[in-house]
Amino acid sequence: GEACLREVAAFLLDHDGFSGVPMTTLIEAKHQAFNWNGSMLKLSEGGAALGTHSLDFCRSPSQQQLDKKVGSFQQFISSECSMDDLSPNKLTIDEVHKIAILDIRIMNADRHSANLLCRRKPEEPDYIELIPIDHGFCLGSVCEVCEFDWCWLEWPQLKKPLSKKSKKYVLKLDVEKDIRMLSERLFIPSKAL
Repeated sequence: GEACLREVAAFLLDHDGFSGVPMTTLIEAKHQAFNWNGSMLKLSEGGAALGTHSLDFCRSPSQQQLDKKVGSFQQFISSECSMDDLSPNKLTIDEVHKIAILDIRIMNADRHSANLLCRRKPEEPDYIELIPIDHGFCLGSVCEVCEFDWCWLEWPQLKKPLSKKSKKYVLKLDVEKDIRMLSERLFIPSKAL
């Protein structure tokens, strides 16, 4: 599917790491574990042409054509927990705003609290940093986001004005440039852009 492209798009749109999306790139891989012989398919699902009875299955593994799989590969981020385990009252205004800015920009339709990792900085143990993950449901072809798609929507920090830093970031965004970049590099469908 296109979820891996959307994962990379979220990283590319997070200019200067403003929202903290971990580094993400596309990868290609070939391995027998990524290929299955269809033996679990029902007849109505094409099971007659696939499986242990298939002529293709009789070839040795070295003769079989392995399918190349494409996916996204994201930097591992060490964290203590997710926002499932914390109260939003532990967060600064800027931490909540950086996630809201990202999610609104990319029309993220899956920002529940488990998709926000939390970690403390050793030099500032009272400060909790949010790391947004799992962006496969952003930039959808249908512009539809529901209240339950954004866990931060009712958090008290959202009712506060943007800081100068956040305003400067938003005003610096070049939507047309981002559209061209996503279109040329990832071939994101124009409906989603």
